[in-house]
Amino acid sequence: MGYNGLGTAVFVLNDQGINILLNIFFGPVVNAARAVSFQISNALSNFTNNFYTAVRPQMTKSYAKGDKEYLMSLFYKSSKFAFFLFWALCVPIALCIDQILALWLKQVPTYTNIFTIWIFGYALINVLNNPIWTIALAVGKLRNYMLIGSAVFLMVFPLSYISLKLGHSPVSVFVILFGVRLCYLFVVLRILKGYIDYRIRDYLKKVIFPILQVAVLSLLINFVLRSVIPDTLALMFVFILLSLVVTGACVWGLGLSAEERHSLLSLVKQKMVRL
Repeated sequence: MGYNGLGTAVFVLNDQGINILLNIFFGPVVNAARAVSFQISNALSNFTNNFYTAVRPQMTKSYAKGDKEYLMSLFYKSSKFAFFLFWALCVPIALCIDQILALWLKQVPTYTNIFTIWIFGYALINVLNNPIWTIALAVGKLRNYMLIGSAVFLMVFPLSYISLKLGHSPVSVFVILFGVRLCYLFVVLRILKGYIDYRIRDYLKKVIFPILQVAVLSLLINFVLRSVIPDTLALMFVFILLSLVVTGACVWGLGLSAEERHSLLSLVKQKMVRL
């Protein structure tokens, strides 16, 4: 409880500290833009949170039983699948963010669009951190995880202050948030290696590389589609549907192994038979 409380305190310090810094340097309008951006991101994050609700007990149970092979399989697959789910939702919204904000708000605070995109990036890193945290809780050894991880994440506040003090735009705060969280991910991956014997090379091969392949190709195709489709309300919804199809095809072709595609097809067939 104590170590978990430390991590919570660091998170609150960064969250509220950034609010204070933005208010001091730029005023409440920029704070309002930040609040709207996080509201959009949190709404999308609920989808992946529901996904992890089903996965967490299985990971904890497999560790308790000593079934390392199944634990690692869940670790790699849940990381990858949750990222793909969140990515598929983020891409069309990010590419249509100006239109969506104009529909939602009468007056859109300055920087809301760019804040939202960087917060999406931050949230995608958090998606990858969720299964790592689940395993750490299952192991029950939180000292190194929280002390070292919190020390890394705590750098967000001082780095943000230095950046704003040097006259940089408020966007720099979210770039720093994204960069520090990315560093945090690899730090806790290394700490996790001390809890369960696994190879970080396997994580890169089974999670990071498929993610990068899908992200690069799907973003490129969606960007081209967005540039050729006119900016009308009806065609925006058409683009969102096309984006989901394109991202899904990239996930199917590049993000899933042959075994995973076979398992998914079998699951779909079972569901259809029950219907």
